[in-house]
Amino acid sequence: MPRLGVTRRNDAPPFEGSWQTEGKIIHSSRSVLVFTQSSNQSSVLLPALDAISKKDVEVNIIINNYRPAIESGKIKIHQLSYYQNRWRWAALLLLLSAPFKALRYTAATRKQSSRAIHGLFVDILAMREAISRLQPDLVLLSNDHLVLPRTMVLVARHSGVPTAYVQHASVSDVFPRLSFDYAFLDGRTSAEVYASCAGNHSPNTILHKVPAVFLSGVQRPVETEIEPDRKTIGVTVNNVDNIDAILACCDDLLAANLCLVMRWHPRQKSEHVAKIRNWLSEHPGVLVSDPSVSNVAEFFSQSAIVLGGDSTILLEAAIAGRLPLYFRSGDALPHDYYGYVERGIVRECETTDEILETVRSGWRPSSEALRQMSATFGTNWQGREGELLACALHRILNGDSLEGLYQRGQPCPPFEELYLPS
Repeated sequence: MPRLGVTRRNDAPPFEGSWQTEGKIIHSSRSVLVFTQSSNQSSVLLPALDAISKKDVEVNIIINNYRPAIESGKIKIHQLSYYQNRWRWAALLLLLSAPFKALRYTAATRKQSSRAIHGLFVDILAMREAISRLQPDLVLLSNDHLVLPRTMVLVARHSGVPTAYVQHASVSDVFPRLSFDYAFLDGRTSAEVYASCAGNHSPNTILHKVPAVFLSGVQRPVETEIEPDRKTIGVTVNNVDNIDAILACCDDLLAANLCLVMRWHPRQKSEHVAKIRNWLSEHPGVLVSDPSVSNVAEFFSQSAIVLGGDSTILLEAAIAGRLPLYFRSGDALPHDYYGYVERGIVRECETTDEILETVRSGWRPSSEALRQMSATFGTNWQGREGELLACALHRILNGDSLEGLYQRGQPCPPFEELYLPS
């Protein structure tokens, strides 16, 4: 197996510790810069980051408008707004300068907001300063399609810093082309979906090299040793669901003497949460799994059955040994958006009667399909995905071989370098 390490900076000092000079932090050990925008994104990274921070790796996390649940005191947190506020006036002057006259004209003719263009300038300058000051050996992200993470990738590449991506949720063929040096994907299915996305880029894009892909299993911790009551259904809600239809279904389930646990998406719209809380006030017997204080594993410890729409939580429920049921209530996404029903990972139920019948039938998800979706399922690495990722990152940072962690897998063009857990 090849060595896939990052290139060490020539100015790295030969002893432990770090100090600051001329606005830059110089590290004697390896340094990782992480960018996340939500608890959903950070939750797949924190187990691995906690592990490597206890070794000889300095971990800096730049966050945007949320606070991650970090236990390790060795992980340093930085607010993106700190850097943004330092560059707002400079970005405005830059945008108004002569070299960007054509950009201003193009934005006006396309009815694009000058404020949005200014914001992009601010973000680029802020991220450039953060990378220059923190001097990372690797930039790590768990989102590949939102504007801020993609901006960070471009700035890192321009700064000569390698990038790595960790999948935080299921993907579809509308996602952008993978443009990282290293990609840690859930399983073979994700690799095949991303392979179909190879053409999803602007015609003006300078294409980056195809990444080395490591199939590392679903990273979010979902395992729990607590077995809930068999009559308890965990009901999940996200922004593409029809809230009224979900609550009507819940009324029917309560009438069938089932116990419910309600959980909404961490980024659920405030008006949706208000409507759900109002319904909960009329049903005091329903338990609540608030994503701001309770993680997914805790939710699974309360739920024997998990009901939801087009959401990765159904895959995570299947991995955790729960019965996942697909209840489609909205039409914002195509039917079976992630293909869970088609692959035999979840069972679709259109009515309350079908939900009850599926529960009685003893139906279970396909183990082979789960292995394709999460490469660690049924292996010694199941439940230890964070440890696997931490070991891989540590070896990459130090230029060591990944022999013993991964083995070469069947290529999935354009991904010729594709690795499976050993």
